[in-house]
Amino acid sequence: MAKILAVDDDTDILDYLYTILSTLDHEIRVKKNAQNAIRILDDYHPDLIITDIFMPDMDGFELIKTIRKSHGDVKILGLSAGGSGLSQDLTLSTAIDFGANAVMKKPIEQKEIIHLINDLLSP
Repeated sequence: MAKILAVDDDTDILDYLYTILSTLDHEIRVKKNAQNAIRILDDYHPDLIITDIFMPDMDGFELIKTIRKSHGDVKILGLSAGGSGLSQDLTLSTAIDFGANAVMKKPIEQKEIIHLINDLLSP
């Protein structure tokens, strides 16, 4: 069982991720913003962080950069539907440049995210 932290300002996305990951017997915590996610990192020690890229308080790029400085070994999956005038492809390639291990376009396909999570968590 892996510990997974999901960060997204969209409650529907968090509920969806929670439902999917719970069926896989992973322990999951969800946070609606990057600042709250950062606050629990030292105590929770997630194996995987799934983060939206465009959020109001701190964007996913900054969150990825912050995580890499303090928790360099955690796996990071970036999610985006695009925004701020950027295409999905550019947004997601930029997330990789900032240190995400993998990226996925929204809307999230259940089979695809399960496969990607399993790949990221495999030894």
